[in-house]
Amino acid sequence: MIPLIRRKSTPSELSSGLTPAMFAAEPSTLRAGWNKLWIDLYTEYDARHLEKELSIRNLIATEEGAAFFNAWAADGERHTNGFIQIMELVADGSQKDLWERLGGRLRYFSKVNDYLRDEFSPMVVIAFDEMCSCRAYAADKEFYGGLGDNRFHRWLGELIADEAAHSRNAVNIIRAAFVMPCVNSDGAGLRCESDRIAP
Repeated sequence: MIPLIRRKSTPSELSSGLTPAMFAAEPSTLRAGWNKLWIDLYTEYDARHLEKELSIRNLIATEEGAAFFNAWAADGERHTNGFIQIMELVADGSQKDLWERLGGRLRYFSKVNDYLRDEFSPMVVIAFDEMCSCRAYAADKEFYGGLGDNRFHRWLGELIADEAAHSRNAVNIIRAAFVMPCVNSDGAGLRCESDRIAP
């Protein structure tokens, strides 16, 4: 079994002692913050549904894959809780309303069917996507730094570290489970990146 990098930050640490009254702002500022954070919120929330879709399609075929997707979705749930707390504090959101909005969103995967053929394909996509998320969150440093409490900036750092861990975990599993060793003419070991071992 390939060990996963796991991190243990908790959203409850984010909002301890904070109230929305501490972050009062003009309605236009609140709305701009809501629009920005809502996209990040539902992106993290949807991880649980992709994991369920992979299970429904019986695409998770190895212990390593099951452990990876489970951990990835669990971190998505943790991130979802954190974003909801932030939106309640700085964007005039309510937890009840946000959960209802998330639950009412339509979920379909027809546009990514080409990447839902086996366990390998979505893992490659996630490895790349999580690294892109690192860059996207890093570009938000000014936004989080301007929210009015340095805990939000620390939260951003935790998000980036989690996304990097997801990408590294996916790459490690891909290398170990889906790439077979090759030997060249002089007997030296090589890695055949194009040869996949069927699960």
